[in-house]
Amino acid sequence: MRQQEILQVKRKSALWILALVLLLFSAPVTEAEEIAVVACPEGGVVQLVDLETNTVIDEIKVGLFPGNLVVDKNGDYAYIAGALSFDITILNVRTRQIEGKIAVGFVPTGLALTPDGKYLLVANSIKGRPHEGETEESPVKDILIINILSKKIIGEIETTGTPMDIAVTPDGQKAIVTEPMGGTPFFGTGRIALALGSAALVDLVAGAELSRLDLGILPIAVVVHPLGQYAYITNTIGLFDLNNLSAEGSVSVLDLTTDPISLAASVNLGILACPTDIAISPDGKKLLVSIGTLNVVVELNILNPANPVPVGFVGVGLVPMGIAFNGDGTKAIVANAIEDSYTILDTENSPPAVAATLADIGDVGPMIPTVVPKINTQVFEYDAVTELPIDFNDFATPFPQVDITFENVDVDLAYLTDAYLEISFYDLDWTTEATVKLNGNDIWLAKDLIANEGWRKARMRINKNLVVSGANVLTVKDAKNWPSRFILGSAKLILGVTMGNGNGAQLANEGSLDKIVLKSSFKLYENFPNPFNPSTEIQFDLPDQSHTVLKIVNMNGQTVRTLVDAEIGAGQHAVVWYGENDQGQKVASGSYIYYLEAEGQVVSKQMILMK
Repeated sequence: MRQQEILQVKRKSALWILALVLLLFSAPVTEAEEIAVVACPEGGVVQLVDLETNTVIDEIKVGLFPGNLVVDKNGDYAYIAGALSFDITILNVRTRQIEGKIAVGFVPTGLALTPDGKYLLVANSIKGRPHEGETEESPVKDILIINILSKKIIGEIETTGTPMDIAVTPDGQKAIVTEPMGGTPFFGTGRIALALGSAALVDLVAGAELSRLDLGILPIAVVVHPLGQYAYITNTIGLFDLNNLSAEGSVSVLDLTTDPISLAASVNLGILACPTDIAISPDGKKLLVSIGTLNVVVELNILNPANPVPVGFVGVGLVPMGIAFNGDGTKAIVANAIEDSYTILDTENSPPAVAATLADIGDVGPMIPTVVPKINTQVFEYDAVTELPIDFNDFATPFPQVDITFENVDVDLAYLTDAYLEISFYDLDWTTEATVKLNGNDIWLAKDLIANEGWRKARMRINKNLVVSGANVLTVKDAKNWPSRFILGSAKLILGVTMGNGNGAQLANEGSLDKIVLKSSFKLYENFPNPFNPSTEIQFDLPDQSHTVLKIVNMNGQTVRTLVDAEIGAGQHAVVWYGENDQGQKVASGSYIYYLEAEGQVVSKQMILMK
């Protein structure tokens, strides 16, 4: 109750009291444009906001009290923390469908993705394992590491305090964690700086806390500068004047390169100015801080990253809780919790100016926005092609052809979805129209890529001559009517595959698919985390299907645990070792060797188990 009295904000319901105390944090600001996803705890939904038209375009029910969220670098998936359902909801942003949930600890609050997009970090405000059927001896620790591919928890990190928000350094090696009640109480007279909260720097590879620093009361939101040296943390109360009983919020600047981490600067925001969130522009030149008690957003200039300078402020809606920049830093969206509205800011001005206000969004209590990275799509317009009497199995018939040149499309060198080439086509409302699937030597459209269902004769067959020495050209040959307007998005393509077999639809209907698989190299990756306790993940690639053995041995060469001894298909694989031998007993701390054997090749690496 003491935290609620300090904040002194009237909420619309008892849930909002919990929200303000536990969930005043910021989703990491990602490089993004145009569409924002907003966590709305009171409504149990996320809303999608079009930043071009300034309208709410969709609302999706996600569960109990969604308090924070992050979006992956491709803009495909949002990961939403259910503060009271103790799980992470996986939302396909493009199709707007829920694709699963991951059970985590009590009250997950902070979320962050590593820069490579492979791992999701979850900060749990309360230790514990709330879900039935979980029989691990130790409780869930403060920070969880989740593998995005396997959707499994592969590591846990203990911190001294109680975490709230988390941000990852650009190199992906460390994370800074805010701890609202983790500091050492300080008592004094006159105008004093309070230290009831703290921040901790953790090593994600070693899985351990490196150092910590006492801060003000309720340090909540954190962002890291793009260059990685400094982190910026909001303190709900940073200064307290005992003479007139007035409180001031502040922003702490932490130098992450010193050992231990140190306070580089502190910016006082003014009397009764209690910050709720912070966002950093993509170019690293400015900070925006939402002040929930004064209904304003303050701009701080950080041309000198170690010394933020207040520039000015702009009025927004009632109790602004969360704020996020768009991808080029020209706009920001502010979620006004009590007013149930959004404020769109023009951030090309300094200080920013209000560009639009979105009211009547429903009684949802918007809190944390993050902006979806927009795939660099291009809109192509063509006249409809005359329908031709084409036999899909007759490749002697000439097809109408058009070459589409990609200028800025984000193309992954190799992207595997069940060993298929994947290209997605979207209509103008960003709902999936169909998915292109590689089958045999041809590409056919399917409504369900994974289940192999919904196959039909394609309106277009695609010959691929692209991403070769920069020649980003996609040749499309039409077999039916060419759509007069379409959007090509989410282009994730495999190099060097040619096409020409027309039996794809027939084979698919028969349930016998002739799959073409991207040739992976034989590779064993470094386990993560390393050193580790209690678990670590081992990833490996196989070029072909083969009998595969993955073993853990001690330094005497004795087998400790056989993780894999089976026929394994080609592609990427991941296995988690929980530090147990083949009898299910916990093994001792120390160094271990893990080796991979397949197709007559053997490769090994070393790991360290620390307890």
